[in-house]
Amino acid sequence: MQSNGDFVVTWASDTQDGAAHGIFAQRFASDGSPAGVEFAVNSYTGGNEFYPSIAALSNDGFVVTWQGSHDGDASGVFARRFSSTGAAVGTEFQVNTYTSADQILPALTGGIAGDFTVVWASGSGFVGSDNDVFAQRYASDGSPLGAEFLVNAFTPGSQRVADIDVHPNGDFVIVYDAGSFMGGYDQDGSYQGIFGRQFASSGTPVGAEFQVNTYTTGFQLVPSVASQGNGAFVVVWNSNLQDAEGVGVFAQQFAQATPTPTPVGAVCGTTPLSGCATPLKASLKIKGGDPAKHRLIWKWLKGTATKSELGNPATGSTEYRLCVYDDGALVMSPGVDADGNWSELTKGFKYSNTVGNADGLTKAVLKEGTGTAKLLFKGKGAALPAPLPLAQSTAVTVQLVKNLGSGSECWESVFTPAAIKSDATQFKDKLP
Repeated sequence: MQSNGDFVVTWASDTQDGAAHGIFAQRFASDGSPAGVEFAVNSYTGGNEFYPSIAALSNDGFVVTWQGSHDGDASGVFARRFSSTGAAVGTEFQVNTYTSADQILPALTGGIAGDFTVVWASGSGFVGSDNDVFAQRYASDGSPLGAEFLVNAFTPGSQRVADIDVHPNGDFVIVYDAGSFMGGYDQDGSYQGIFGRQFASSGTPVGAEFQVNTYTTGFQLVPSVASQGNGAFVVVWNSNLQDAEGVGVFAQQFAQATPTPTPVGAVCGTTPLSGCATPLKASLKIKGGDPAKHRLIWKWLKGTATKSELGNPATGSTEYRLCVYDDGALVMSPGVDADGNWSELTKGFKYSNTVGNADGLTKAVLKEGTGTAKLLFKGKGAALPAPLPLAQSTAVTVQLVKNLGSGSECWESVFTPAAIKSDATQFKDKLP
């Protein structure tokens, strides 16, 4: 559904596109009246297109995915983006990069920044055979974010019918049925069961694969998932004979997942480094409370740093850790690696990831200068820890460390008592 209440319906239609089955859609106004006429989604019409799935985007556009028959080997997964008016944005594109055998039954969800994620089953495609669930993330311009990745951790048997939804902070949850129709690979102990896995917005798993159904006799199939506004989610599915009258519909609610914390001792020193460069001005803001609203802003201003000292995360392998110490004890260590989200500037580098990386970092600026150098790190969301309140009996020390290890270069700001604001929900301080 779009922000104004308008909505779009999509379906497969036999011979309407001049060949076999094609994908069509119809827009509706918020009052239910048609907005325009129904239109073709797929541009390739030489085969069968089945099982469409649709998701609204944060810019009020939408994206449709479906199972097609033209990836070069059996069935594949395809998609196409559309504007809020139903105009196609570009041509249809292939989602799966692995094309052997079948890639089938796609589903998708829109992210919080115009991005989206598609999920599907990959394997032979036949009931009872080996299939696994895969996913691919996309940026708001339709470009892939990383490679397609395996969703399920348990791989024997068949993981087949999947669904996905996004949380308010950009993280997402995927559910699927798993097991075997013939027995022998019964993950829940009896044929098919319902399983799920949560992921950070970066595509990094949050916690382990989990079982949804508690009643395990017979078959539990065809799950669907919906995220709630507070990060909790509900899963529904079909269960055979559980209601004593054939196939019934059952549901289970889950609380918001707690991200698996980064083992801070492994990524930052247990105590601050010595000899780090200091600035004339600095500030630190940490916001806690609702995990979806966690925030971090650290600024290091009017210092001295050369571009070579800063490293090269855009084309090199430089990585950074922001190590936060409260009275000498490490309490936070979000980091960012050299990846495709870095760009080179005339005097430095810039990192931009609107949905946040695995540690919740969304923005970084590294700018050289003599007395004018600038370092900036920002983060948000549940993947970002907020260890509040901070004691600050002696000092809160923030160190940006480049390429952790022996001889690491670092830049620091030391905030001595008392902070401008410090309680269980926020910390705010600045220098001088």
